[in-house]
Amino acid sequence: MLYILSFFLGAFNLLSFSPYNFKLAIIISFLYFFYVIEKSSLKEIFIHSFLFGFAYFIFSTYWLYDVIILYSNVNSISAYILLTIFCIYLSLFIIFPSLIYFFSYKKLNNNFFALILFSSSLTLFEILRAYLFSGFSWNNFGQVVLDTYFSSYLKIIGVYGCSLVILLLCVSIYCIKLKTRFSAIMFLLLLTIPFYENAVTFTKPHSSKIVIYGLQSNIKQESRWTKKSFTDAYNYYFETTKKIINDENDANNYVVIWPEAAIPSLFKSYQPEIKKLYNEYGSNFDLIIGAFFKDEDKIYNSIINTKNNDLYHKSHLVPFGEYMPLRNIFNFLYEKINVPMTDISSSSHSKKISSFGNDIQVSICYESIFQHINIVDNKNIKFYLNVTNDGWFGDTSAPVHHLDALRLRAIENERPFIRVATTGISAFINEHGEIISSLKLNKEGYMRFEVEPRTGKTFFSKYQNNTLFLIIFIIIFISYRKSKVD
Repeated sequence: MLYILSFFLGAFNLLSFSPYNFKLAIIISFLYFFYVIEKSSLKEIFIHSFLFGFAYFIFSTYWLYDVIILYSNVNSISAYILLTIFCIYLSLFIIFPSLIYFFSYKKLNNNFFALILFSSSLTLFEILRAYLFSGFSWNNFGQVVLDTYFSSYLKIIGVYGCSLVILLLCVSIYCIKLKTRFSAIMFLLLLTIPFYENAVTFTKPHSSKIVIYGLQSNIKQESRWTKKSFTDAYNYYFETTKKIINDENDANNYVVIWPEAAIPSLFKSYQPEIKKLYNEYGSNFDLIIGAFFKDEDKIYNSIINTKNNDLYHKSHLVPFGEYMPLRNIFNFLYEKINVPMTDISSSSHSKKISSFGNDIQVSICYESIFQHINIVDNKNIKFYLNVTNDGWFGDTSAPVHHLDALRLRAIENERPFIRVATTGISAFINEHGEIISSLKLNKEGYMRFEVEPRTGKTFFSKYQNNTLFLIIFIIIFISYRKSKVD
């Protein structure tokens, strides 16, 4: 019965995330998990942590089934097999911290210290998950701080630091029964610190606001590669762009943005038409687009400022959509079930483009979930742009979770973030992670907004995760010394 409950509460965890936002779910889930592992043998801890982790990840990433089906055209059974293997792998990032808990508790017989060590190691394994085998940083536990009092932690210690904060809050609540002074102090500190953080601003407005347009065609992924889809996309983006230019009349220095791979064809096939736009309407606007760009024999998923030719190639590709995870290990399986290998190439190209003298940091689609490649470490970056095609995800929770990842990046870097999506959700997010304007999922249209450029660096963007590593070391050291005294 407890095994079933572990699976259920692993899934229940997800109610803390958008669109449900029942924040207590993660507290309830981990309080139960702490109770179970405290009373379990090594074998039982392994099973509980596997079921808890597997449920959490399978319900977090079920949308990958749609990606596999849409991309590879494999049958449903093969898609489920691939997804199951992937989630078994992800569950290891819960299992290993749980085993660390077991052996530390067994050695020192101090549950408070063992739970501190569990929380710290789970946070470190969450960071590792973002790097190992090219990384998969989806739905970090710290993401639940969005729209809460604790969100100000993001600009100090980032989302992984917020994962630690949530876990330590659970530890301090769970250990109330032990009546330890350190647990009470930790609880009060975790509650008090955001009060002061909310009063601190690291970046400042730099210049006058910039008018930006984001276009959303709502062309579905399943029909995206048809001739009709190409024609529809071509007509929509060019005609809508012309309408915007005519509406702006003689306005100066505005930007029109198309989403990721807006037109399903190589950039060079429609580049002459873009040149005609500038020749006909002048150069008082920048057209920045997501496009497939061919360089020699490689094809890249790119962002291009079509006026000054600033260019960025995507570096982190979507698992099962643009690359096959653990290909070296599971190549025999991919071949057996006829999964085609992708032709998209990755690149370490600069993540900065410019528009009317403003430096813009950029990313494409899935890259927004990775904290380490979205840190604004140049204080002169004025705002951030992400173009995406969430049509891969279908009508799942993934577009909402994907958008929330960008909201995390906005707070961590205290910058305005712009998101332009093929099928939604397109959004303008301010430096506090608040959505100022948006286009809903599966809607055609465009949005106009004014972005206030900002400069400077947050505490987090300056020191990155080094502060978190120091905090983890201090907490473990103090709690270990305390456990030895007790």
